[in-house]
Amino acid sequence: MNKKVSNKIVYLNFILAFLILNLHSAYMELFDANNTVLVINQFVRIVCNMAVPTFFFVSAMLFYRSCKRKRYKEVIIAKTRSLLMPYLCWNIICFPLKEMKNVFGGGTIASVPEIIRNILSSSYDPVLWFIRVLFIYFLFYPVNVCLLNKKKIYPFLIVAIFFINIYIGPKVGYATCRYWLPVYMLGAYIGYWHHDRVFDVKEIKINYLNIVAAVALQIALFIWAMNNNYGLFVCRMLSPIFYWVIADIFLNLRHPLWVMKQSFFYYCTQMIFSIVAQKIYLVIFGKSAISAIVSNVGIPFILMFILMCVALTFCKVWPKGYAFLTGGRT
Repeated sequence: MNKKVSNKIVYLNFILAFLILNLHSAYMELFDANNTVLVINQFVRIVCNMAVPTFFFVSAMLFYRSCKRKRYKEVIIAKTRSLLMPYLCWNIICFPLKEMKNVFGGGTIASVPEIIRNILSSSYDPVLWFIRVLFIYFLFYPVNVCLLNKKKIYPFLIVAIFFINIYIGPKVGYATCRYWLPVYMLGAYIGYWHHDRVFDVKEIKINYLNIVAAVALQIALFIWAMNNNYGLFVCRMLSPIFYWVIADIFLNLRHPLWVMKQSFFYYCTQMIFSIVAQKIYLVIFGKSAISAIVSNVGIPFILMFILMCVALTFCKVWPKGYAFLTGGRT
C-alpha cells in the first residue's frame, strides 16, 4: 500500500472516532437548549452519524483488497483475536459498572443467564454493536468472495439490498448486518476490483476539484437527511464515498502520532469516560445555549484527551494487556 494512503486511513479513522465520540457524549439534554441549538445539533449529529458507515466501508475495502491470499481458518482466528475477544472483554469490563448503576438506581442485579445474554448482545457496552456486525460479516466472507467474482452481477446485488432496506424501513434494524450490508458490499467491491487505483498508486496528487465536488454533494445529502428518514438512509449509504474523497486532504501530512492510531481503543472505552468529560465541560462552560453549541466540539475534545491519556498510561504500564484488549492494535 502507498504510504500516503496508509497515513490517510489513520487520519481518517481518527477523525471518524472523534465524530463517534460526539454522538455518544454531546447530549443536548444536558443544556438549556432552544430550537436554534437543537437544529444546529441535529445537523452536527447527521455529520457525525456518517462515521459509522464510513468505518464499514473502509474496513471492507482494506480486507478485500488482499482477501484472495487469505485462508478462511486464518481469517477467523485473526478476527477472533482482533474483534471478538475485545468485544467480549470490554463488555465484561463494563458489566460491573452497568450493574452498579442499575442497583443504585433502585433496580436489581441481573441473573447469570441475563448477564451472559447482555455480554453477548453488547448491552453493557452498547456502542460495540459495530464490532459484532463486522465480525459476522467476516464469518461469511467466502460467500462474499464467490459473489464478488460475479463482477457484473455484484453491483446489482448491492442495489437490490439497498432497495430492500428502503422497503423494510430506513430506520428499521439499525444495528443489524442487513442494514449496513449495501455500504459494506460497496467497500468490498472497490477493494476487490479496484484496489490498484485506490491503495497501490505509486504517485498520488491531491485533486482539489474532486474534494470540492465531494464536499458540495455531501452538504446536499446532509440537508436532505434533515427531518427525512429516507434521505438519512441514502446519506448513510453514499457518504462513505465522499468522506473517502475528502480525506485526500490528509495525503501530504506527516506520519501520524501514536495516539492517532488508537481509534479502536477510543471506540471501545468511550462510554466508560463520557460522563467524566460531560461533568468537566459543564463545570467549566455551564448549561447556556452557547455552551450547548460549543459542546459539539468541546465535550468530545475533552473525552478524546482523557482517552489518549488513558491509552498512553495503559500501554506503558501493561503493554500486553493493552495489546490484548485492542486486538493487537498497538
